[in-house]
Amino acid sequence: MAVGAPIWLVLSSAAASTDGPGSERCRSLGFGPSLLCTSCTKLGEHVGKDSTLVEECAGCCTDEAQRASHFAKAVLDGAPPTLYMQDADGRTVDELSVGGWKTEYIDEYLHEKLNA
Repeated sequence: MAVGAPIWLVLSSAAASTDGPGSERCRSLGFGPSLLCTSCTKLGEHVGKDSTLVEECAGCCTDEAQRASHFAKAVLDGAPPTLYMQDADGRTVDELSVGGWKTEYIDEYLHEKLNA
């Protein structure tokens, strides 16, 4: 029986890494769908790159190259301020907490990410 436990943990860890950004597991760990992998790298500089937290973060992040997408529409919602990026069909594909963003950063982001 003791031999089965480590194998289960390894399989569980492998399955967790395939959950991906925006999954229920990632949300329950506190990682939002807009998490970039560069944030996980920076986190590793503070808590140690071999930390379980960094591993979980890496399983829930998006590489910046993959994230370079454009959206049809953006909706800014109240408290806390959240920006919902939507595709041409009106489906929310990304959500960003913009509470700490300066107005000019939001404007720059929207000019960069919205379809013309």
